[in-house]
Amino acid sequence: MNLLKIIYFLLSLAFIISLWSFGENIIHTLFVADKNNTIHSEPVSKLKKDIITLDNGISLSNNFDGARLNGATLINDSLVSVDITPEISTVKPHPWYGFKIWAPKKQNIKLKLIYPVNITHQSHPRLSWDGKDWNKISPELYSPTTKKIIYKFIKIGTDAVLNLEIGPDTLWVAANEIITTKRVVEWIKDLSNKQPFIYHTVIGESKEGRALHAVNIVNENAEKNIIVLSRQHASEVVGYLAMQSFIETLVEDSQIAKEFRSKYNIYLFPHINPDGAHNGHWRHNSGGVDLNKDWGNSKQPEIKSIKSYIANKTNISSSNLYFSIDFFSSSQDILYTLPSEFKGNVPGLTVKIAEMVRKSSNYYPVIRPRTSDSKKVSAESYLFHQFGSETLAVIIDENSDATSIKGKGKILSLTMMKLMNDF
Repeated sequence: MNLLKIIYFLLSLAFIISLWSFGENIIHTLFVADKNNTIHSEPVSKLKKDIITLDNGISLSNNFDGARLNGATLINDSLVSVDITPEISTVKPHPWYGFKIWAPKKQNIKLKLIYPVNITHQSHPRLSWDGKDWNKISPELYSPTTKKIIYKFIKIGTDAVLNLEIGPDTLWVAANEIITTKRVVEWIKDLSNKQPFIYHTVIGESKEGRALHAVNIVNENAEKNIIVLSRQHASEVVGYLAMQSFIETLVEDSQIAKEFRSKYNIYLFPHINPDGAHNGHWRHNSGGVDLNKDWGNSKQPEIKSIKSYIANKTNISSSNLYFSIDFFSSSQDILYTLPSEFKGNVPGLTVKIAEMVRKSSNYYPVIRPRTSDSKKVSAESYLFHQFGSETLAVIIDENSDATSIKGKGKILSLTMMKLMNDF
């Protein structure tokens, strides 16, 4: 009998590995350029916006910007399961969810987040009573749960259970703070009002017709340039928040910031995927494309607009774009530098920035060189090949608290300025 169990276990494991490998192949072939440098997209599953009221009176809603809730089931009076699925079937496993919940009277419930097979719960859930001020759920009220499939020895992916007190007041639940396009525009306007040298403009429209924004921090005497990108991936809010701190440090009245702005123009594209953010996508735009894999032939309007703006509305050329930085977030802090064989306008700059950042207190990112990308499908690769820009992709740990996120953005900004002021 034990031998049969072992044989069954091995056969099951082989089956799972084959499924996993197949899924990985789909992911990589879907978003890698073919011989014609064309990115393939997949139809997006449109989320139905609705309010779900369960038999015991508990209600849940995804009828707001940035929401992601695909279904809800009442298991018993104190247990509710919610289904969270991505916008396309082959998305990389980076779950996003966001919904409101309330009940006729105060009560304690368990809320179970259910993901597709092979998807692992990643971020520490955030709660809010107004959709603006967010806090992590207390650790003792939240626990990931391991799935078991095919056989009891095989464990793949994790769901999560939250212990919540709900009532007539609406509680917001999300993978992270919900940053809507409206809040992005409010931040841009507030930033622009602080300093006369900050200029905001709309450079085009997304696939669904939402405005694409650029912020220019320019000095007519400056001849060198940098580019800052954020939120190519819809759900990666923490990267966006770090970008805010990075920019706010650049526009301060400190001596180091003033010196930097006297030498460099800064071109910021803060919210590249507004459709994905609005629709609660895990990663992609409304065309089903990972925008950071669309910089080659640029079939998506978001990337087309940015490339056109750089070419026609700035003084950027192959000799004066010194540095580009792109903000993302995931399960750990990582700085992706240029491959060692890539020599840009300031050879070795990204490695120097990364190494100096690691020497700072309370921020110890993993440093990894990016793989060579001769097809120029990512922003980092495109900006290097097209302009000779030194490029740094910043991944911020999505479980960082607000103070840590702000601190990481500030450290990156100060480190960059300190090094680049000497050029």
